[in-house]
Amino acid sequence: MKSRVKLATLLLAMVMLVAVTACNRSAPDKNEKKSSDETSFSTAPLRADSEVSEVVPQSALYEPDLDNLVTDAVYELVKDSYNGGWSEYHIPKINLPNDLAENVNREMLAEGEKTLPDSGLERYDYFWQYANRVVSVLVRKCYPNDCDYYKVYNVSVDTGMRLTNDDLRQMYGLTEQQLTDLLIQKAGQRFIEYYSSFPHTADYVDQYNKTITAENVAGSMLFINQSGDLCSVTCIYSMAGANTYWRLLNLTGTTPVEFPR
Repeated sequence: MKSRVKLATLLLAMVMLVAVTACNRSAPDKNEKKSSDETSFSTAPLRADSEVSEVVPQSALYEPDLDNLVTDAVYELVKDSYNGGWSEYHIPKINLPNDLAENVNREMLAEGEKTLPDSGLERYDYFWQYANRVVSVLVRKCYPNDCDYYKVYNVSVDTGMRLTNDDLRQMYGLTEQQLTDLLIQKAGQRFIEYYSSFPHTADYVDQYNKTITAENVAGSMLFINQSGDLCSVTCIYSMAGANTYWRLLNLTGTTPVEFPR
């Protein structure tokens, strides 16, 4: 009897041992599967990494074709009824991708068509330079006796937007007062260069003093030359001919700015 009890106890113990062993074997399988799933998730590429990117204007990705950045929108040779000669009209167009400069081009075209024909006008033309991703177009009306009048268009090649004097001033890190002082200095120097041979009469002093007033230089039109210098079209009072002339000044560099007639 005792032998049977011992045998039954031994069999029960063996059954319990087998059951426990089976449970222990099944647990690692679940943990292993969970670990594998977690590893798979953590190494998968995140969609957010590929989807989040800064939008860059298309024009910022290209370098302008400097042979064709600015071309004639209109060219006409017109008989001048005032003096019997011929006058050339060149109205500019800025060529940027996707017509980014469309608004500026419309403005320049309207200004040119309004001027054409202008009796007594010898020439309507333009001069442009490019630097620092800004194209500066100087449109000029040429009258006899070196009387030229300008309109300046500064345009970002990345946005096609027209830039103001303040935009250019800030690009060169100048305060309003610093710009005014610089314009006065350069305008005064240009007056002295032009009229160095004239006697320093009361009229000379008066014209010089008018040139270097803040009110006078406030009408200056800024632009950038091909060397990247900040330049201006500024009114200089005169000792001969007309009372004033518009002159091109280099404000931050030494390269003379010229617009041949």
